Order: sequence, then C-alpha cells, then structure tokens
Amino acid sequence: MVMRPATPEHPFGHGKELYFWSLIVAVLIFGLGGGISFYEGVQHIRHPQPLHDPTWNYAVLGAAALFESISFVIALRQFKRLAGGTPFWKFAHRSKDPTTYTMLAEDSAALVGLGIAAVGIALSHWLQMPALDGAASVLIGILLAGVAGLLAWQSRSLLIGEGIRPETARALRDIALAQPGVRDVGRVLSMYVGPDDVLVTMDLDFDA
Repeated sequence: MVMRPATPEHPFGHGKELYFWSLIVAVLIFGLGGGISFYEGVQHIRHPQPLHDPTWNYAVLGAAALFESISFVIALRQFKRLAGGTPFWKFAHRSKDPTTYTMLAEDSAALVGLGIAAVGIALSHWLQMPALDGAASVLIGILLAGVAGLLAWQSRSLLIGEGIRPETARALRDIALAQPGVRDVGRVLSMYVGPDDVLVTMDLDFDA
C-alpha cells in the first residue's frame, strides 16, 4: 500500500491512516456483520418460519464458499510469504501492517460462518426445527463479533501510540552508547507512525 507523503500539517506522514481504516473495518464487521446476524438469529428463534426447499440456500452457500476460498488462498499465500514460519497470533502481534492479517482473519471467519450456516440449515430441515437455523445465525454473529473485537484491539494499540519492542529499544540504546563521546543514554521513547516507520527519541549525556 502506497502511503501519502508527509505534509506541513502531517510532518510524520499519513501512515496511521491505515490503522484508522482497519478500525473502521473492524467496527463494520462487528456492527453490520455480527450485529445483524445475531439479531436475525434471535428473531428466527423467537418466530420460526415454516421450512421450504433448501436447494437455493445450498447453492448460494456453495457459491459464497467458492469465492471466499479463492480469497482465503490468496490471503494465506501472502501471509506465509511475509510471516515465514511464525505462528499466526505471534505474527499478528508483531506485525504493524494490519492488512497482512486482517484479510486472512476475515476470510477464515467467513468460511467458518458459511460452514455453520450450512450445518444449521441441514439440521433445521432434517429435524424439522426451524429454530436451529436461527441458532446458527446467532453463532455466526458471535464469531464475527469476536474476530472484529480482536482486529479492533490491535488497531487500537497502534492508534494510541504503540512503541517498539523492549529488545529493540535495548538494541538502540546499545548502539547509542557505542558512539564516541556518549556517556549515558536515558529512556528510549518510540511510537509507530506507520507500518514501516517509527518515531524514536532518547536523552543522551555527552562527555564534556
């Protein structure tokens, strides 16, 4: 993703804009995806409707699963290329580019949700219990809300000024101490201003 260059109004660039839009995506998943699915599920449980031929339901779910699978494979390849052998949760915590794991998380949740929907429809027709279809919608809503919550939490940390890891700060301090004339180094303060940009400040004591 190409970031806009720095301007007098934004001297550190527009890198944090990526975190803002990632938060918006998480809110939309939570509100539109999870919220509506949960609401519709509760309504179907409270007011179950007579069952009809599920052929079109399965056709729509199958088509959606096909498209989501293609998107998932693309996202998975991109993730593996960037993460190497790092586990998903560890990489998601370390990475400061939400796009690398947001798409994979969304596609994974979508595929699991489609599976839940298919099972709910099948059980509701097999057992003649329409409320089971509503229960599946409730589960999908909870799933989407959980994924959205995790994505929002990660974006929140970056938006409010997450800094570099302690080991990186120690390495920077050692580099500064190794410079001629530097007597001591104070606390290293840092903040990510973009996926690949960090603002770092530190106090240096110099020889007289």
